[in-house]
Amino acid sequence: MKRIVVVYSSARVSRSGERVKISTFSINSSLPVRYVEAIVAFGGLELSSHALSLLMQNNVPVFFLTKLGALKAVLWTKILSSNTSNRIRQYEKYVRDPFGVAKEIVRAKIRTIEREFGLKLNNLISSLERAGTKEELLGIEGTASRLMFERFSQNIELSGFSFRERAYHPPPDPVNALLSLSYTFTYALSLPLTTLMGYDPYISFLHTRSGSHLALCSDIMEPVRPVLTKRLEEPILRRVFTKKDFNRERAACYLKKESMPKFLNWFESQKEEVLKSIKESLNRFGEVLL
Repeated sequence: MKRIVVVYSSARVSRSGERVKISTFSINSSLPVRYVEAIVAFGGLELSSHALSLLMQNNVPVFFLTKLGALKAVLWTKILSSNTSNRIRQYEKYVRDPFGVAKEIVRAKIRTIEREFGLKLNNLISSLERAGTKEELLGIEGTASRLMFERFSQNIELSGFSFRERAYHPPPDPVNALLSLSYTFTYALSLPLTTLMGYDPYISFLHTRSGSHLALCSDIMEPVRPVLTKRLEEPILRRVFTKKDFNRERAACYLKKESMPKFLNWFESQKEEVLKSIKESLNRFGEVLL
């Protein structure tokens, strides 16, 4: 089975015959290029010319991101993907029934919140069925998120961190800082999966594109957010992170640079489940387009 290879700062990718070699400060590994679906690099990446040739010959894209997940560039021998049928269905739905697709994205998020947090949200599903405008959809999605974060707050009460509500731009406290990092990294990982399946990452249904915003990736992420939020409870309760790991700058709170390896180790441990959740969200999206 092919896999998405995710590497972080100071990684090196080289070639040994028909194998791709990955070297970091802590590991050295290799795998046959036929098993590599894409390489996603957060931060600096040293890519040898021989490895680049091997990857391009086998149509393996390389996504270059900043340390915090912003897209810098993509190396790919194809534009998007040869799976044009998915893009055609996406464009057709965008023209004919964008509201119906947006409604199903919200439904999937509500059902995931129910599963992950043990909440009963049938009243919101009923409201969703009656909704007739995008503003109503966003209101229902906002209510579901608020209820999720209320339960999340209760679940981490013994952690030593306080969390009252979800806030960002900027995050005001350590828990919000961790949530923002988790969501940002997952948003970044949704791009290669979205494009590999042939979708246009800029054509969205629930979120509105602004500038370089990959709005479809945000759509796909909505049902994944509850999974990430629930998984973050465990390292918070185990006190993997302490208040000393964060800097405060006026109204903002950020993870310190020297504490970033803690986060990367945790995210790496969750990576396969994150990728699985993104794929499941994309599969549901594909079913809605049919």
